[in-house]
Amino acid sequence: LWIPFFILFRKKYDIIHFHVPSKARKIYVAFFMPFYKRAKVIFTLHGDVTNLISDKKTLWALGKADKIICVQKGDTAKLPHELMGKSKDIPAFIMHKNVTECDIPQDILSFAKDNSAPLLLFYGSIRLKGALYDLYGIEDVLELCTHLESHKVNFRMLMLITYNSNDTEELNFMKKIVDAV
Repeated sequence: LWIPFFILFRKKYDIIHFHVPSKARKIYVAFFMPFYKRAKVIFTLHGDVTNLISDKKTLWALGKADKIICVQKGDTAKLPHELMGKSKDIPAFIMHKNVTECDIPQDILSFAKDNSAPLLLFYGSIRLKGALYDLYGIEDVLELCTHLESHKVNFRMLMLITYNSNDTEELNFMKKIVDAV
């Protein structure tokens, strides 16, 4: 609820990107768009858009956006014609077509299929440069594990992390992750 006010009283933004779920939140955010100091506003729509486009107020809110990203393939084609021009399908996750269970080591498969405790799955890449330090939140996941362990919560963790083995800083960060686990 405070995001529009936060934006109003901060420095000028060039792009404001919202991942707000539900119809009501999109309408709420769109109501404040005239006050966003000429920033470009982008909405990301997660999941099927069929429910969203059946509501006139939500269509009004989506119409206020400069761009719309649909993470479910084919959703742009479901939008009304006037929204299609500002919309693009960009899948949130792209599974490589050639990966099958045969490509995954048996010990990883066994671990993932074991139902002895809830499985937390994390997938991300090490990013240590610039303003987006730890973009995927690897340190947050490690803190979550420490918190769960301190509260005696039984869980299992599978982390799939990509990194550049030629980058000393990334390699050291990966060693830190291995040591923490």
